[in-house]
Amino acid sequence: MTYVEITATLFGVMFIILLTKRNVWSWVAGNVSVALQAWSFYDSHLYADMILQGIYFVMGAYGFYLWRKHGDEESFTILFLTPKQKTLLALTGIVCALIIASTLHQFTDAAKPFADSTLAVASIIATYLQVKKYMENWPLWIVLNTSYTLLYATRGLWLYSALSVIFGIFAITGWIEWKRYNANSNLTENYT
Repeated sequence: MTYVEITATLFGVMFIILLTKRNVWSWVAGNVSVALQAWSFYDSHLYADMILQGIYFVMGAYGFYLWRKHGDEESFTILFLTPKQKTLLALTGIVCALIIASTLHQFTDAAKPFADSTLAVASIIATYLQVKKYMENWPLWIVLNTSYTLLYATRGLWLYSALSVIFGIFAITGWIEWKRYNANSNLTENYT
């Protein structure tokens, strides 16, 4: 356990707490966390996860911009995916994960190329859903954080494994909070 891991974990916890409260500053805390995590994952040979942190950083900047542009947590509009959107995201995710996993397996010394790639691609999808305020981000994060807990444990990244447990708990909390908010507002939109 290093100071980088400890600092990344603290900012990660701050990120998820603020996100469940629909606070725009969650994205800033998240970006500090992912920048530090990228460094750790490089050292652990989890290259897809390292690259994922860079994508998280870009998505975090976009999330901050988008949430800031469209107002504070009081004007928060929760969206829901259509069955067609769910199918398209799932198929795209499977194809991308297979391509990345095969590439990592063949050309790098990646520790867990298939698990790492699958979780990385699914995390990109979940982050996109978060940024765009889709309710479905939360159940996806619950599954992902459970899986990440196990992956990080296999690499001896115990603090990140614990952080994934915390993220999983907060994903449940976020899902409940957003459902409660949605039930108490008339701001919900369904896209078709």
